[in-house]
Amino acid sequence: MRVFQRKFENGVYPSAGGLPVPPSELRLPESSLNLERSKNYTVHHGCWTARYFGKYALYKTLRDLESQQYRLPRDVHDYIHRNYSPPKLPTPEHALLEIQRAARDGERLSFRRGGKHVFCKIGAEVMKKVYLSYEDLQKRQHNKWDKKLSLTPDELALAYEYSDNL
Repeated sequence: MRVFQRKFENGVYPSAGGLPVPPSELRLPESSLNLERSKNYTVHHGCWTARYFGKYALYKTLRDLESQQYRLPRDVHDYIHRNYSPPKLPTPEHALLEIQRAARDGERLSFRRGGKHVFCKIGAEVMKKVYLSYEDLQKRQHNKWDKKLSLTPDELALAYEYSDNL
């Protein structure tokens, strides 16, 4: 296995409100590629890497939201990954609230399956997994720290009720 050492001149990828900022808010270089060719574009996940964000359904769902994916010129995408370390994980609360907003607004999940790009609705089954993941993260966090910021039992009950109505 080869290990690549990367230089992070600008530090950690910036966040706002607990979520990674869109690349359009960064000062990025202009692309030098022919942008009329579709092969010169890639999809950048605001919540990268898959390994980092894919451990829990809550974070994987956040990563797969359409609003957390950006079509970028390949060289600009490479620049981001060369010059920034991945963003910090948002709190479970920030992630859950963003997923609930996306579900309410009719946003879809976007991911690759079998080499093809797939879009799917954020339905009740997805939300059930998200809430179970959220609860698991809260238990882990509670075991780690005595103080925690979390949804109250009433708020969590409302969230479950909301997911049943999707």
